[in-house]
Amino acid sequence: MSEKNYKNQIEALLFASGRFMDANTLLLLTGASGKQVLINNVRKLKEEYDERESPLMVVEEKDGWKLTVRETYLSLVRKIISETELPKTILETLAIIAWRSPVLQSEVVNIRHNKAYEHISELVDLGFIRKETSGRSYLLNLTEKFYEYFDVDGSKDIREVFNKVVGSPPQTKVDDFERNIIGDLANANIAATKISESIEHSEKNYEETKNIDEEDEEFSEL
Repeated sequence: MSEKNYKNQIEALLFASGRFMDANTLLLLTGASGKQVLINNVRKLKEEYDERESPLMVVEEKDGWKLTVRETYLSLVRKIISETELPKTILETLAIIAWRSPVLQSEVVNIRHNKAYEHISELVDLGFIRKETSGRSYLLNLTEKFYEYFDVDGSKDIREVFNKVVGSPPQTKVDDFERNIIGDLANANIAATKISESIEHSEKNYEETKNIDEEDEEFSEL
């Protein structure tokens, strides 16, 4: 098959997927003769989008690529998207990360439980967060795409918006403070209108589980 056809196939797959696709997956689907051939075609595709200043661009991350909208056009695209395509449960996980960022993956899992692993993977694929190895866990950070997409200037601005509503953390129990903050995320971005009730329920369950564990420890000491 010609180089042009490989490139066209890659473009079609990235467009249809809407997510990062790794080299092995693209090799399998396109039947390219080798990994380097595949990489060369992805680079050509990326160059073509860049040269014609297309509103789309090919983004590379580690051993994968994604076709996505350039940051310049995100505010325009948001106008035709009903809030966000993210499911409610993933938005709730993103809300926690947005407030605590940078935050350890293990801390998010403590609040959102095992389903958080899938949510975090989805958010990384979508480009809203990035994760880096940190000891036995991962450190989660918001990306520029998050700030552009949800029209938030920065983490400092998020905190300022929340503090105006709920005050400073020392005056409130940590769990109540965070629930109030997450509930008020509607003032910071378009996703937050969906999150407060389920977040409160999740954190309440987590606190109840933690209290039970503490009581068990006290009982065992006796």
